Amino acid sequence: MSGSFKFLFKDSIILWSFWLTILFIVLGITIVGLAFFHLPPVIPLYNKMAWGYQRLGTKYEVALPLSLPIIFFIINIFFGKYTQGKVPLLARFLFLTGLCLALFTCIFMIKMILAVI
Repeated sequence: MSGSFKFLFKDSIILWSFWLTILFIVLGITIVGLAFFHLPPVIPLYNKMAWGYQRLGTKYEVALPLSLPIIFFIINIFFGKYTQGKVPLLARFLFLTGLCLALFTCIFMIKMILAVI
């Protein structure tokens, strides 16, 4: 880690949420990676849609829910670095929001894979 990000991790809430977010993202990627070849060609990903083929997605679309927490996590790191000196509470909320997003995405992926397999 470069020296410009070290001051960001002096806060214990930011440090714990950073590492837990990485843990949940890696756990989600691992679970999907292990189950990917056992998934059927179409998966019910879009549960809010009407009945029929609109609810189904290809098994390659599993990467979409996994990519969103990664993108938000990277954006929150840079935005948290910018706001840490000015508003430390906002930086904490950014990292905790990323943690919640990664946790709920991991839970969604586990539930979806268990329901399909």
